Amino acid sequence: SSIGHAGYVLMGVVATMSVVDGKVTFTDIGISAVAFYLLAYLFTNLGAFGMLILVCRDGYRGDNIEDWKGIGQAHPWAGMAFVVFLLSLGGIPPTAGFVGKLYLFAAAVQNEYYWLAVIGLVMSAVSMYYYGRIIMVMYMEN
Repeated sequence: SSIGHAGYVLMGVVATMSVVDGKVTFTDIGISAVAFYLLAYLFTNLGAFGMLILVCRDGYRGDNIEDWKGIGQAHPWAGMAFVVFLLSLGGIPPTAGFVGKLYLFAAAVQNEYYWLAVIGLVMSAVSMYYYGRIIMVMYMEN
């Protein structure tokens, strides 16, 4: 997951650069997008790992996906908070992760890195599949 999110940050770094008349210039939108995304990612990860620590104190291991069975029922508040953090990591609206990715994709498109924005969108959908799997196990399996 962290490798994928590093890719989004690198997309933003590339999107800060614009070539005008053969000269490389740096745009504010790319820099702002990277800064916002890093802050959103920081707080989302802190929250997700905080929920992991909270749940693991009650004897759950959390090492593999099967360890998450029934967490949503056993710890409803922690489970819902964890779902929000996972949705943010996946970039689902109206979370901070969505806004951060939107800024990154907008910066890429503004500087005509369309292919980079498309790859980012596809990879965001792929990552949401994996985050969604954890949510399904938390609430749909006992």
